[in-house]
Amino acid sequence: MQSTPVRVSVAVLGTVTALTAYGLGRTSASTADTSQTPSNSPTKPKSSAVSVQPVDSIAIPETIAAISEAQTFQFTPLPSTHKQNQPPLKPASQQNTPVQPKISRIRVDQIPIDQIIAASLPSQSVPKPKAKPKAKPAKPLAVRPSSPLPVQSTPEVPATQIDDASYTLGAGDRIRVELFNVPEYSREYQVLVNGIVNLYLVGPLSVRGMTPLQAQAAIAAKYAPIVDQPRIDVTLLAARPVRVAIAGEINRPGTYVLTTQENSSFPTLTQLIQQAGGITQAANARKVAIRRPQAGGTALTIQANLWELTQTGDLRQDLTLRDGDSIVIPTNTDINLAEASQLATANFASDSKQALNITVVGEVMRPGPIVLAATTGGLPTLSQAIQQAGGITALANVREVEVRRSTRTGTTQTKRLNLWQLLSSGDATQDLVLQQGDTIVIPKGTALTAAEVTQVGGSTFAPTAIRVNIVGEVESPGAVQVPPNSPLNQALLSAGGFNRRANRRSVQLLRLNPDGTVSRQAIAIDFARGIDEKGNPILRNNDVILVDRSGGAKLEDSLDRVGGFLGKILPFGFFLR
Repeated sequence: MQSTPVRVSVAVLGTVTALTAYGLGRTSASTADTSQTPSNSPTKPKSSAVSVQPVDSIAIPETIAAISEAQTFQFTPLPSTHKQNQPPLKPASQQNTPVQPKISRIRVDQIPIDQIIAASLPSQSVPKPKAKPKAKPAKPLAVRPSSPLPVQSTPEVPATQIDDASYTLGAGDRIRVELFNVPEYSREYQVLVNGIVNLYLVGPLSVRGMTPLQAQAAIAAKYAPIVDQPRIDVTLLAARPVRVAIAGEINRPGTYVLTTQENSSFPTLTQLIQQAGGITQAANARKVAIRRPQAGGTALTIQANLWELTQTGDLRQDLTLRDGDSIVIPTNTDINLAEASQLATANFASDSKQALNITVVGEVMRPGPIVLAATTGGLPTLSQAIQQAGGITALANVREVEVRRSTRTGTTQTKRLNLWQLLSSGDATQDLVLQQGDTIVIPKGTALTAAEVTQVGGSTFAPTAIRVNIVGEVESPGAVQVPPNSPLNQALLSAGGFNRRANRRSVQLLRLNPDGTVSRQAIAIDFARGIDEKGNPILRNNDVILVDRSGGAKLEDSLDRVGGFLGKILPFGFFLR
């Protein structure tokens, strides 16, 4: 137990000697003896101890006692006391660059004292830590050229989340600035084109894009150097005209300048649509987009649902417009029959009193372009267009009527309608509301029953009259106009009935078939008989009824021809002899 403090003392003195060579401060040498010696008294080192020259070195404790396992051994370096012009001592083994050894706080109870002192000596070789294995170079990533990433658009904000009260000032607004307790500074100002107001005494201030509340704070800061705790009130006296643009499924797209109303209310979305002629029937009223410029050059996209406005009366969907707004009404992907008639009656729809240019082709009496005049209190519908085109023919296929509609995007919407459902079940949605430029195509039917022909012929989109040609022994032969679905007996009576020479037993009915052939049918006449396909059929347009002569009339005509021939070849006096 007595060898440990001696070995420590020698090691410490060796450490002091090594540190002294570096010139790390002045200190007094210490021995391994347990007796203490005052620091100011000279001590002569023993022969067994390492001699230390009095040079600048670090300060260590005067004596080192036996160190137990629970004690802590620390080195605390002191600041250097070299003179400013005196260079530090350099060991011969070192280069010109001075080296400052690092001595950190170490606990002796964790590491043996021999290793601590040996590690602090620069002359001793310290085992170098094992070098970490070099990491393998990473394989270069193969970067393939790709298309640029799509720019993410600003998310749309529902109209219900927009605060209509957040009016922002701009060029043309007229405001009044009130300073409480300083009435001589209160003034009315016009916001200039560049958004600046020239405040009294304090100069120009830009208020563009500020709400009146924000402008109050900015004006108060402007008057703060000359007014003690200014209290400002900003009032909007007259709002500037609202300049907006509208595009998409609107009758008259373009730019509009809207003025505020007499009650200082700002124009709304539906008011702008009304002024622009109303939305078209191809519009998607659920996703009306309003792009509103914001401070900093960005734009806020607001989505309004006008269908929700018509169903629930949600006034938040009728957004209040601001200067610089851009409204886009998108195109619907398909014609919704259930919504078309309801949107057509809204106050922001197209004007129903405007005449429409419509084209009707196919199985109608007068195919081609027509001008569909507005009816009193009604909407222009498919059945009205067919009726104005003369009505459908007897060969029309009313189950597959097509309406072709051009959109603002350049595409064409095609909707197939079934007018038979309108006749049989009263489905009014099949009678589509038309818009400017629609084309109606009525195909030809191939398998129409007599019952269907009768029902279609009595509909409102059937012709008001059909033309039937009656040839032969009737009182007024020629073309006659009869109502649709008229039977053969009615047509004969319309021509005055049979004359005395007619064959009253039967007639011939000639009809042009859809395949281009002509059919001939002998029909027995019985005026007491009802509608019957064999005895009293329903007539179609351009049917021909041939009434033949009776047997006596044929004989009479034959004798007349013979007598006339004989009279020509024999003298007249031959009969007188």
